[in-house]
Amino acid sequence: MKNSRLVLSLLLGLGFLFNNSALAQCVELGTPVGELTPILKSTAAVCGPAAQATAVCDCPPGFVAVGYEGEEGNSWGGMVLSQFTLRCRQLNTDGTLGATVSVTCSNGTAAGNAFDGPIDAAGGEALVGFEVRIGCAIDGVQGQSKPIADIAAGTPNSTSNTMASIGGMGGSAQPIMYAPDGNVIVGMQSYEDPGNNISGGVAWRYAPIETCIINGCNITSIAFNNASACNDNGTDDIAYDDFFTADVVVSFVDAPTTGTLDLSGPNVSESVAVGSLGANSYTFTGLQMPATGGSIFLTASFSDNGTCSLNDNAGISPSTCSPNATGIPTMSEWGLILFALIMLTLSVVFGTQYQQSMAMANGVSVSSGRNSRLPFDSKTFFQILPWVYATFVLVFAIAIFIFAYEMTTADIPGSLLAGGIITYLIHFIKRYSNK
Repeated sequence: MKNSRLVLSLLLGLGFLFNNSALAQCVELGTPVGELTPILKSTAAVCGPAAQATAVCDCPPGFVAVGYEGEEGNSWGGMVLSQFTLRCRQLNTDGTLGATVSVTCSNGTAAGNAFDGPIDAAGGEALVGFEVRIGCAIDGVQGQSKPIADIAAGTPNSTSNTMASIGGMGGSAQPIMYAPDGNVIVGMQSYEDPGNNISGGVAWRYAPIETCIINGCNITSIAFNNASACNDNGTDDIAYDDFFTADVVVSFVDAPTTGTLDLSGPNVSESVAVGSLGANSYTFTGLQMPATGGSIFLTASFSDNGTCSLNDNAGISPSTCSPNATGIPTMSEWGLILFALIMLTLSVVFGTQYQQSMAMANGVSVSSGRNSRLPFDSKTFFQILPWVYATFVLVFAIAIFIFAYEMTTADIPGSLLAGGIITYLIHFIKRYSNK
């Protein structure tokens, strides 16, 4: 009976929230309203340097933390956490939690020797606090959860359920830290030990539960699945055509009822009608993407809702796999460009000088100074050079932001050299045309 009254009060409160926009406004998460005091590793001599703040790892808008998982095992011990993440679910307007789990970024980036978790709260519950064991690193993490209805009713968060822990029992147990009553955990400020990149501290982030619900479309994640190994495309001496294939899972809530879900990125341009989507996700299968060894950023969006889009790192691609490739993959292309520019410049310079020498041979008066094999006017050259480089910057900007081109390490030196040759050619033409 008590739980029924709490659920009813939650529904009435949420209804009041959304029907009285002049009095309250739903806040999308991403900037939670509070952060608990950081818990940081020891700085005793044996423990190394102080932990440093790194990434802010929050749940997506409209999601709350419901669990955690991590990797353990490093130089401090076999059960010491190297990294851990929070697990999040969408908070629906009726007070229930969505089925899709979204994982935050990790607190600590070093790989452990074994996985620990995932640990999730009981159905219908979210995290309101944590106990941390810590010494020279975070040894263990244990959550405190309670039903959504109880959080919304403002009952004390200290009256909660203890969840299973990840990590070990080393270090010192810190007092349990709770979000203020009526608030729920929605993320964490992560801290790393700069000496080994393992988790060195945490500050839990929270928000009032009534601000954690959003109405409308939201794309929550884009991620690889079933990624293949690198394929050299039949050219073991050319690395820039290496590729891999993967399924790409796009997770979302409250998709529009018309239009398409579009996915774009490096060598990717896919669309699917919203009528073919699942309830909370869709998988684009067998997509081919470049194998570079770097992050692959993809953009998902709904055609009939311009604000419902997400650009996200879908994962790390396999490294190139052409064993006989030498040097920077695109340097051969820049080499051809530079060779062509040099040949064009020499042809114009020597061709012009040849025409002038023929004119002199026919008794035509010509200006002095044209017999120089490679004439150079520094003033004219350096007047033109900035405009040429500005044009290169504009071309690269258009290629990157409109055509999703990815810069390589060869592009900068290649464009600098090409810009100098093009500038010389323009300056030569201008010098002779003026005369």
